[in-house]
Amino acid sequence: MKKITKQLFILMLLSVSAKEYAQTANATGLPGDDLIFYEDMRYATGASGFTVTTTEATLTPSGNSSIPVDGLSAGEIGYIRPDNNYPAGDARDNRSLRIQANDGSTNYATDVWIVVNSIDLSAYDSGSKFFTFSTRTTFREDGGSNLDTDTSVLYATDFVTGTDPTTVTWTPITTSPVADSAEMGADGVWTTQSVDLSEITCGTQFAIAIRRQSSLNGPTGGVFDSATNRNGTFNISDLTYTGSTTPLLSINNSFLVEGISVYPNPVKSQLNIKSLNPNITIKNVQLIDITGKTVYNKDFSELINVSQFSKGLYILKLKDKNGDLLIKKIVLN
Repeated sequence: MKKITKQLFILMLLSVSAKEYAQTANATGLPGDDLIFYEDMRYATGASGFTVTTTEATLTPSGNSSIPVDGLSAGEIGYIRPDNNYPAGDARDNRSLRIQANDGSTNYATDVWIVVNSIDLSAYDSGSKFFTFSTRTTFREDGGSNLDTDTSVLYATDFVTGTDPTTVTWTPITTSPVADSAEMGADGVWTTQSVDLSEITCGTQFAIAIRRQSSLNGPTGGVFDSATNRNGTFNISDLTYTGSTTPLLSINNSFLVEGISVYPNPVKSQLNIKSLNPNITIKNVQLIDITGKTVYNKDFSELINVSQFSKGLYILKLKDKNGDLLIKKIVLN
């Protein structure tokens, strides 16, 4: 599977005009018990409900048939798509939203807001919630070597659907605009990424916005494959909210929380797990990625080599001799 990572940086917005949250059993393999929202991006306007606002001269974003395919290898979506859009209920017919800042040989500056209509996530504020999306960038395949200020991911907790996004106070999810990189499909291959919203009190009018900005002449010092499309073609598809109404870490045993040390976090190569209490005997260690796949499941060892795993957010699950659990979020970078 290509990368699913918390470093989700470019994102997009989906559509749901919900006064009350909706949910059904989550069978996608993404984290969370409930599927709260799914959008196939079939239409760039109207039925899909997401809003696109342009503040610079640019081509109108349009939907097209380029999508990641089902499966678990590079360029594939990495989870099981629902059969239907949710809660809309119509059969999915996947497309992607495309942003392209050229018309033939003419390049344009880009300033595009993609905003998801507000959704009520208040039932999940005491639990966990995630936003997942897939992206790809072609013709600007710099692989992250050029740090151009292209894309910002932001949120608002009091957004009224239809409001001009330039008049709203947004809070950054990414601390600064993020350039195209291999993590976002800038090698021309689709990637799937997930945003952990669990630390945010989302409330009843939650919205996510993606602001994509590029200059007329493309990234300064950046690498691009076409002089007539210097900012590249950006696609985004498969917008999904999942979550659980109960906290992810609610089953932790306080005795284990105080008696086990896990470090460093974030971690690059070697993860250390140490018992600080002689009465604690750890029997099993599991590492679970953001899709719910168990990538490591072995008897206890104080040292785990995590360099073989993709960067991103993981769940570390430790079980002691009594069957009690300690669950921690671990970031691989």
